[in-house]
Amino acid sequence: MKMLPSSLRERKRYLAFEAASTDEVSRRELTNELWANARSLLGDVGTSQCDLCLLDFDGRFGILRCAHDKTATARAVLATIDRVGKIRVGIAVIGTSGTIKSATEKFIRRGGIPKDAVKIDRVQIMGSVSGTVKRVLGNEIDLIPDDDDIVKRSNVNLVGVTVFDLKRVRQHANGIPDGI
Repeated sequence: MKMLPSSLRERKRYLAFEAASTDEVSRRELTNELWANARSLLGDVGTSQCDLCLLDFDGRFGILRCAHDKTATARAVLATIDRVGKIRVGIAVIGTSGTIKSATEKFIRRGGIPKDAVKIDRVQIMGSVSGTVKRVLGNEIDLIPDDDDIVKRSNVNLVGVTVFDLKRVRQHANGIPDGI
């Protein structure tokens, strides 16, 4: 069977998302929950028009394919997922792209900071702050400070830094000298 030329194919968009959960979520369970929520929110006809397909999911990051004019609908379906089985899950769309390659390169950084987090001994940010790296996206880093006073004073749980804020790191993450 011959493939359709690119001018006749349906256009697609790829949503890169991050799933924050209390426990490990499997791809199969997430797919079942995605379809159940899509049918509940959109009905059978709306679900088929949206053309949802979970292409990749590693337990934390994933890529969802949808029709090019249904990205807002696909975001709404992802937003309705709050549990996968008995596990609480929060899904945030990181970005939208026209190709799988650009969605992966722009929004999903593989091989960076592992899910378990890396302990950084010292980070220099307007004084001396130490903490645990929880999330890395490009040059931006979310850090949970060890000092509870910082959390109380700033009234936030995470401190946002960039790789340019890091002046000296004693323990290198992943063996790379700049700590990233």
